[in-house]
Amino acid sequence: MLLSVIIPTFSCTERVEKIVESIASIAMCKKEIIIIDDGSVDASKNFLKTVEKKNKQVKIIFNNHNGVGASRNMGILE
Repeated sequence: MLLSVIIPTFSCTERVEKIVESIASIAMCKKEIIIIDDGSVDASKNFLKTVEKKNKQVKIIFNNHNGVGASRNMGILE
């Protein structure tokens, strides 16, 4: 069973790492964590690249600022 978690983000580096660590610690199944950056205007891009390098379950997608709904839909298509 594959658990896919989609996390839309916008300029919120302080929470993302804790969220990823929490999801990654779930031992019941194989998982993928898809983070959609919705055009952040802070240092999120570099931070998310670091998170992706630390955890092989994480995939980062960078998007123009289209809103949370568009980001979720993009994650579903992955």
